[in-house]
Amino acid sequence: MYPDGTSESYGHSRWHEKPRQPTIGRKVRYLRFHPEPLNNAQLSDSSQIVASCVDGRIRVVDSDEVKVTHSLYAIDEWAYAVATDPPDGSIVPGGSTGLVGHVL
Repeated sequence: MYPDGTSESYGHSRWHEKPRQPTIGRKVRYLRFHPEPLNNAQLSDSSQIVASCVDGRIRVVDSDEVKVTHSLYAIDEWAYAVATDPPDGSIVPGGSTGLVGHVL
């Protein structure tokens, strides 16, 4: 209950206040990339994320350890898009001019 007698319902009661976030059970970990990532996708094993970056490389990130495990050459331009193929685990980056690469 607030000092003025109002209480919260459904997260917040006043339009000018931000909803309160629960503090129990929330753990957020950040990873900073030096070359800016433009897109990301998750590999089929769910423990790795791939990010396409402005230098045309693909970074493979271990989502459990929150570390870059591999930096793979992909294309010679900014990699704006990335897709993964679940059956064989290949990574397909797409560039700004329509160039498409293939990384195993």
